[in-house]
Amino acid sequence: MTLILSETEFYEQLTQKKSGDREDLHSESIEMCLNDPKHISKGYRRYTELCPGLDFLIDEYTLHEDLLVKVPSSEPSYGVEFSFEISGHNRSEGVQAGENFVCAGLYGEGGEFKWQAGQILKFDIHIDVLLFRVLLRDRLEQLPLNLQRVLQEQSDRDFFQLSVTTPAMQMAIHQILHCPYQGLIRRIYLESKVLELIALRLEQINNNEPLNSTKLLDIKRRDRLYHAKEILLKNLDNPPSVLDLAQQVGLNHHQLKQGFHDVFGTTVFGYLHDYRMEKARQLLCETNLRVTAIACTVGYANPGHFAAAFKRKFGITPSTFRTGEKPIAGC
Repeated sequence: MTLILSETEFYEQLTQKKSGDREDLHSESIEMCLNDPKHISKGYRRYTELCPGLDFLIDEYTLHEDLLVKVPSSEPSYGVEFSFEISGHNRSEGVQAGENFVCAGLYGEGGEFKWQAGQILKFDIHIDVLLFRVLLRDRLEQLPLNLQRVLQEQSDRDFFQLSVTTPAMQMAIHQILHCPYQGLIRRIYLESKVLELIALRLEQINNNEPLNSTKLLDIKRRDRLYHAKEILLKNLDNPPSVLDLAQQVGLNHHQLKQGFHDVFGTTVFGYLHDYRMEKARQLLCETNLRVTAIACTVGYANPGHFAAAFKRKFGITPSTFRTGEKPIAGC
């Protein structure tokens, strides 16, 4: 079954209250709660404006059936969207958990969005084209030509690129969702994290790291690769070998290695290493665990090897990072 709602029916109320146990990200945030006539699905959409022309949107739902929302047309305008699917499956845009897309072009034509039943968490950044060009300054020519033309409002075609959300992007989103600051510091921190996400995603564009059509066509193999990634991340302290991992997800050794590089842009254990380092940085920021305990948590039996790997990644030892010599944007 599919729950079909108009945009008006989709929203029960516009408030600035807290939702569940997660406090508002900003005093000017607007929260809109899901209105399910059957009272079996729940969730919210939260909109936060950081400055004129730059905002972010959080969608978080627990859906017991597919959800289809019809959106009416509005005044068209040029904009850029960076959309990150953290959990769930966005059927309208063909995006699943662990993926993201960049879309630039003329908005306001209306349409619909559809999510598959389950747990949904999605994070979007919207930036006005004029502000985006100001941020890029005189470096617009470093972007792909088709994106340049859209940003210069010289094309009637949209730019769209789907790619994988890296561990560094996951960390930045996590830090936004769990921002520890209040007031002015909170606003500055959130702006810095949003700009960091934009920078990381532009790096993907410049490195030409989209999920191409060939990879998207083989959905079954793609799902197995995502399953392999989840197995890795659930076994940080004792990851399976590449051969064992391939057998667990029903691929041969070569298919796993090649497919992992095609979809995630790195090797199996390159991805694992990056995730371990980002997880360690998170634990150093957010917990009082000893460095030795953090090393063990992310899969290092030898604290010295962990410290060396952390320094290679971030240019600073875990102990120094913990004692406060990290920049504010690091946590």
